[in-house]
Amino acid sequence: HHRRYPGYHELAYLHPDRFEPDPAVPAAVGSDDGPLVVLRLVSWTAAHDVGRGGVGDLERVIAGLERFGATVRISAEGRLPPALATRRFELPAHRIHDLLARADLFLGESATMAAESALLGTPALYVSGLRAGVLEELERRYRLLRWLSEGSRPDEILSHARELLEIRESTLASRRRRLLAERIDATDLVVAVVEDAAGAAGTATQKPSVPEVVRR
Repeated sequence: HHRRYPGYHELAYLHPDRFEPDPAVPAAVGSDDGPLVVLRLVSWTAAHDVGRGGVGDLERVIAGLERFGATVRISAEGRLPPALATRRFELPAHRIHDLLARADLFLGESATMAAESALLGTPALYVSGLRAGVLEELERRYRLLRWLSEGSRPDEILSHARELLEIRESTLASRRRRLLAERIDATDLVVAVVEDAAGAAGTATQKPSVPEVVRR
């Protein structure tokens, strides 16, 4: 059998009991005093990406964000146009979550990073033709994410970006608290299941309690 649980696997490493962001990381990518927008572009070469796309007319989108006073920093799997190359940042992979946690907005084509940002309390604007149930829940139930389809016009992207940037920090924190109250730490579940199995096999002196799950 397998187990279903009320949570997201990203919380196994991003739950506040597991992760505390380093406040110094934004300065390492040249963040100014204005809102920090992390823009993530993917290469669209994975099997599930065939025939799909994301953010179009990058220069117009970035120019619009900068007119709002935002600092835009780009993470990209492929090459960037020369006009945008100065906004690219390089960070060790294990530091990207520190940056997402301290950003004011995530905008991009990566479903994983969009979900991670939302779980960290950073509003995410996900632009892609690829949908996922977890993203729909983060959008509809917790209002920490918005999805726009591929081919969305720059003015539409900018309108949603501005709205997300204007949400009060206290509102975002409240939405995240609700999420964390309703969704479990996946690491706790994994540990409990392993220890439960070990106990059943007679290798543990005390059988731990597995968190409430639905089995099928």
